[in-house]
Amino acid sequence: KKLPAFTENTNQQPLKDLLIFTDEYSSLLTVMYIFRIYDFLSENKYDINAQILNVINNEIEYRKLRGMSYASEDDSKNEELIYKYSVFKKYFYNILFLFQKRREDAVEFRHFLYAIAAGIAMIFATTVAFLSQKKYGNFTLSFFVALVISYMFKDRIKDLFRQIFENKLFFRKVFDFRNKIYDPERYNLFGFYKERVRFINKNQIPEKILQTRLQKADSSLSTWYTGEDIMKYEKKIKLNNKKILKSFNDKIEGLNDIIRFNVNHFIRKMDDPSVTLSTLEKGMKKITASKVYHVNLVIEFKSDEEHSSYKVRLILTKDGIKRIEIPGYDIVLTNS
Repeated sequence: KKLPAFTENTNQQPLKDLLIFTDEYSSLLTVMYIFRIYDFLSENKYDINAQILNVINNEIEYRKLRGMSYASEDDSKNEELIYKYSVFKKYFYNILFLFQKRREDAVEFRHFLYAIAAGIAMIFATTVAFLSQKKYGNFTLSFFVALVISYMFKDRIKDLFRQIFENKLFFRKVFDFRNKIYDPERYNLFGFYKERVRFINKNQIPEKILQTRLQKADSSLSTWYTGEDIMKYEKKIKLNNKKILKSFNDKIEGLNDIIRFNVNHFIRKMDDPSVTLSTLEKGMKKITASKVYHVNLVIEFKSDEEHSSYKVRLILTKDGIKRIEIPGYDIVLTNS
């Protein structure tokens, strides 16, 4: 193949990665579709299967030589193969999908209609005032019109700036909830915490968090580079240490904050938890591989004295959590 030779002579790392991914994905598709041809011909009893098996063997040997994933009896490698296929597919087929950005339709026109409605209400109120003033004092038509128009736009300007302040200032600075922490026995106030959830873009992520996110990533074809939805959960805790120490007779080392992360919403729309693969190891046969999805959690702790962060990777299937990995400590927790 000419592609590997061209890749080795390329100094630009992004281009080199792209060529490597292209080579691996095209090889993967080749094996997958040739296996399908083999199955079709076997069912219809055609006699050219030996040649097809030879092509498959050659392609698999090429994948082994290049360090690529291939179907085998190793469950972990098969899981990696399916995951890579999903990432490759999203990466290369992304050009076929159009970008969507949702916003409310006709916002300006809606505000204009609201202004008209406010004007109609103002006409009624001002008419009453006009008739009263006409009976009891001077009230010109020009003043009447100016009063109606000013009321129409006063109401809309108020709502427009309220929306701007909420989106630009209020949304960024203010937390969603503020909670107080009490001693359940004496009802002493120990402190409080504030929390909020926001969807953010890559440009809003600090460099330290980004480095933690990419810690021990398999390659630059991590889903980070192909596009991820980033949700930021922020919790700010303030405790009164003196009150806490006075409330307990025994010496305490600290308080534990337990956060429950529910993955049910993530797994609801996932594909089936297993995929069928074909392999030639120990003869032609079908094997089952896990279809997994990765959710990367970067947890950051900040105080006046310390600042630390670590990464947790959730390996999910439609059945739930299959595995939890903590790359910084080489810890793997399997759901048995």
